[in-house]
Amino acid sequence: MFSPDRLLAALLLPLSLSCLSCAAKHPAEIPANLAKVPASKFCKEVEGSASPDGRFAVAVGYSKPEGVDWEKLRWEGDGYYIDSDSPLLINALIDRKRDRALAVLPTEHFGTLQRYNHESLAVAWSANSSHMIAVQSWKWSSDYAVLWKLDREGRVTGELDLLPIASQQLREALVKKDAKAAQVFRTRYEVALSEPRVNDEGEVSFECWAEVPKSMEYPSVTLKVRFKAKAETGGKLTATDLAVTDGEVE
Repeated sequence: MFSPDRLLAALLLPLSLSCLSCAAKHPAEIPANLAKVPASKFCKEVEGSASPDGRFAVAVGYSKPEGVDWEKLRWEGDGYYIDSDSPLLINALIDRKRDRALAVLPTEHFGTLQRYNHESLAVAWSANSSHMIAVQSWKWSSDYAVLWKLDREGRVTGELDLLPIASQQLREALVKKDAKAAQVFRTRYEVALSEPRVNDEGEVSFECWAEVPKSMEYPSVTLKVRFKAKAETGGKLTATDLAVTDGEVE
């Protein structure tokens, strides 16, 4: 879940409306024991995660390719499910054309369906498959919400964590409406994202909200956020021209 310590770190990050820059959750290199093994041997594609050009997708699988009995991992006859506590569980960006895994993603989705009860993985692509957003969420919060920029071969060339951006804007909305709520934002509130979108130019939009679960004492807040991701040197993406609309505090 989205811990108070992680949220506090996000809120202390220097942000401005004109330029936001945040550290992302880095994809890792494919382990040597998987690099030359067909991706279909150790992972399965998550439904709805394929890029528009059909070449790339997000998959779930095992970091050990030998001896995977996928028939035993069927989820009620519809898709596949891996024990979420398994130390071998991985999420990977795969090249469907070459049947190879390109990178290990930081998300921890555990099946080929997009949603399992309160857990879900939303993947959004730009039309030309040059940008991808992955958002993993639970009932009350999002654990990961990251934008990645890819080259033509699917290599990650830039990244940006969306959760600190969302958290900052949600807290600022609360400050204007309820000072008491703003004071406990980092310790009581959960933050979640939905409806991620990105276009070929790196223009990003998403909805986000913050609430104190099962509490009537503190208000919830919902926002729509838009910005343009600008590529910097060293693989960093910077959020510029940020705009917040349809703010709602209830």
